[in-house]
Amino acid sequence: MASLGPALERRSHPTKGNALYALRPFPSGSAIQVFTPSILLPQTSHLELLCAYCLRQPPDGTAPRACTRCRSAFYCGADCQTLHWRAVHAKECKPLTKLKEREGEGRLLPTLVRAALQAVVKEEIGKGLEGTEGHTEKWLSSGRWERRGMKVAAAALVMYSGRKDFTIDMAARVLTQIQTNAFHRYDPDLGQFGIFFEPNLAMANHSCVPNAFVQFIGRDAVLRAETPIAVGDEIEISYTDNMQSLPVRQAQLEDYFFQCRCSRCVEDLDIYQVCAGSPNLELNKESLLPDLINVEQHPAMTGNPATRQKIQRFLKATDPSTAQIHEMKADGLWALPGVAESINADIVARIEDGNISEALALACLQATHSDPYRYPAPFHPVRVKNLLVIAKLISNTAAITAGVYSSLKSLAEQGASLESKVQEGLGDIDQVSLCQMILILILRWAPKGYEATWDVSAMAKALLDDIDQLPGREKELSLINAWKAEPTSDSAQAFFDFAVVKPVRALAETAKTSMDLGKTSDPS
Repeated sequence: MASLGPALERRSHPTKGNALYALRPFPSGSAIQVFTPSILLPQTSHLELLCAYCLRQPPDGTAPRACTRCRSAFYCGADCQTLHWRAVHAKECKPLTKLKEREGEGRLLPTLVRAALQAVVKEEIGKGLEGTEGHTEKWLSSGRWERRGMKVAAAALVMYSGRKDFTIDMAARVLTQIQTNAFHRYDPDLGQFGIFFEPNLAMANHSCVPNAFVQFIGRDAVLRAETPIAVGDEIEISYTDNMQSLPVRQAQLEDYFFQCRCSRCVEDLDIYQVCAGSPNLELNKESLLPDLINVEQHPAMTGNPATRQKIQRFLKATDPSTAQIHEMKADGLWALPGVAESINADIVARIEDGNISEALALACLQATHSDPYRYPAPFHPVRVKNLLVIAKLISNTAAITAGVYSSLKSLAEQGASLESKVQEGLGDIDQVSLCQMILILILRWAPKGYEATWDVSAMAKALLDDIDQLPGREKELSLINAWKAEPTSDSAQAFFDFAVVKPVRALAETAKTSMDLGKTSDPS
């Protein structure tokens, strides 16, 4: 048993080995504890793009500069280079330079080997890995060791460690400890871009219906409560993409050598079933979907037999066809795996094509018909990031005009293109107020203390500052400030419904009813 401060305690679990337990209650969305890394580095594929210390791109848009010795670590500036030298690079630079001299300028260690090297070059071999389980024997006996190239990785680690007391067996243990316990940093734009390891955070066990999640901000990992947590509750996070079907999740857990027995797995619950039982639904009263009837009466939430059968058939398909995905969209099942991803892909494609109006309509569809079911908590980072997408798209549509809200749904039935319908409808929406209030929501749901350092909330704040400079908005600002000060009052909720909910919902309906389901690239 070990206290990790006033919030958490690490102790043994009867079936899971170690576990983390709450020492005090945590409401949904609150920060439980912040962890700083023992090991943090970019993926090998991103070494020349990201700073080795802060894992950010240089703010001035230039390329990071390389360490002049090993040329295997890159930095956004002198401060990060100094901090990284003190943290680990003073010890890893020599073996990395040896690699360059032996193998050539372009030779780089794989990410896992580089991470293991950082653990090994410290004063004590494997320092910082204490208490973590790597399932080394299972890796070796299962054959996964050689299939995954770990044998070669262990040999490389021994060769470049520079330590005579370091053996292949010791290398195997270090590699499997990091493989099993490290977190992979992911960004929609960069993909999988880095690796984070901290031994105490690694003690958090898995559930496909977790009560907590890890949010990475800069170098820090913020452990946040996803649902209300009571004193003595075990803290559980998801090791997998828990939006995926049961077979996919089971495959993703194979490297951990256990079978998940959470309710999602035992009962094979889908996204809508898990959402129906979420304690976070009430929080959506301050989101883009405040009318919970729209959630609670969804056919997939009410247990409609025909809908449930369609969902089960779809989820059993290992690789759903475009036609199957379109069928789910036609039935309004936008949150299912494969369907949600296709919406997001089409948003990205339209942004790249410069079709901002269609991208905006699709982003509103995503925010109202997909995200709330996949992530019932409105503070979930994915939902908040997608709010920022909407705000940025609004700020980049046709000239912002103030006006009175009018229904967009009828426009979708008139045969014009989606782009022209959205642009026509935007002329009747107070786009400034809509954008401003969405940005305020983003700041409201940002983790406390990180509003200025989380990229999403920092961008939102910058956009808000720009809007604050616009003249002649005294009337709108008085209403927005009243809503901001007391968002649950009847008058504030009525204003929010008028200025935000109805326009966003109408844009979403325009996207739904304007697309040809037969088109492969079409998101509805």
